Amino acid sequence: MMSTEIRAIQEVYTIRGEQVTVVTKARFDHATGKQVFDQELDNEAIHTAFDAYRSKHMMITPSRIKALRQRWDLSQHDFAALFGWSAMTIATYETGALASETNSERLLALEATPELAQSLYESSKDMLTERGKQAFRGQTGDAAERTPQKWIEKGINQQFEVTNYSEYSGFSAFDLKKFANMALYFVEQVPQVTKTKLNKLLFYTDFKFFAQNTVSITGVPYARLPYGPVPNDYSLLYGAIENAKQLTEEVVNDGVTERTFLRQLRTLTVHCLQNKSWR
Repeated sequence: MMSTEIRAIQEVYTIRGEQVTVVTKARFDHATGKQVFDQELDNEAIHTAFDAYRSKHMMITPSRIKALRQRWDLSQHDFAALFGWSAMTIATYETGALASETNSERLLALEATPELAQSLYESSKDMLTERGKQAFRGQTGDAAERTPQKWIEKGINQQFEVTNYSEYSGFSAFDLKKFANMALYFVEQVPQVTKTKLNKLLFYTDFKFFAQNTVSITGVPYARLPYGPVPNDYSLLYGAIENAKQLTEEVVNDGVTERTFLRQLRTLTVHCLQNKSWR
């Protein structure tokens, strides 16, 4: 029978193109002095390297992701649905897989500003199970009415800080009030606006303003999709406006097709974001 011992060694791992050096444990054969394979220690070493990478880049850890999910008493499936992710994504993150930088930033934003959960829920609740909806409402109660809109606004503005004053934001700083103001103006002025049409109106307005003034109006970055440019995280942004009781979705069925349009909930002017709901 082989006699072995565990020793501390230094190993170098390459994670996302970056070398990470960690001190970890390995098993060695007494007789030969050679390292022998140990699945448990090997997994532990990889997790140690991942932890070092997370710490260096200030990324969220698996235990904090799990705690964040349990805060709203959600299953992995329902918590993932809040972000539009697959349940497997959260399952792998909680068991040690390294989150993407973008996903880590979104989770950190929710951790720092829990009030963002309500906006996420409003924009994705159709994807949650009935049990998930009940659990979320049970944890938040009437938080949608009690939570000051300024905290939702602050959290979303912080989420977009990474692109502020860059080419992606039209060299402007994102401001939720400006974005909502422009979106609500189009919903008020243009008949039967769908999200797809609104996305295009916002992009072309920002683009034209940038061409004339070298800065955009809203400061929101846009993503290129097959059906046209869209504001990054537009579901979250529209959800925040809906949560402020300014916007809703209206389903219209003409007997042949069913379409969903955006409708404002109150009469607004172009200065609508001076409304007390956003103060």
